[in-house]
Amino acid sequence: MELKPGASLQDGKYKITRVLGTGGFGITYLAQMKTIAQGQLGNITGYANVAIKEFFMKSCCNRDGVSSGVSYTNEVTKETFSIFRNKFEKEARILAKLQHPGIVPVLEIFQENGTSYYVMEYITGQSINQMLDENGVFEIDTALKYINHVGAALQHVHAQKFLHL
Repeated sequence: MELKPGASLQDGKYKITRVLGTGGFGITYLAQMKTIAQGQLGNITGYANVAIKEFFMKSCCNRDGVSSGVSYTNEVTKETFSIFRNKFEKEARILAKLQHPGIVPVLEIFQENGTSYYVMEYITGQSINQMLDENGVFEIDTALKYINHVGAALQHVHAQKFLHL
């Protein structure tokens, strides 16, 4: 279903490392982005971690194991697939405009393998679910801290007249 570690996107600009998570409308990967620093006397090639979200509706998408191409199943029409893919891209463009410490920056959007992708800054750390699994229930002060951070980001999103689903 997902891209394999080592898979390349954008002619080698991105190399998939592993899956970070999956949902009903997409798969998020950790990837390495090739960067080139150009100096007066030469170049240095390096790699930066990024997160890449792929539009992949697991209920109605298939992936070719050889080409990595994504196609939709018979349960959905080309028009329906295109509508949802356009919504995915629109969300990325809107998120890219939102500047807030609680919102991950979007770097770019591209189409490849018959689907769409957007690239975000990769933030190290653990998810709330991982913290709960490791430590159990949060103390009230800790829970309120996280709730307030998420609430501030959502308030910013809603102030921009965008409803993030």
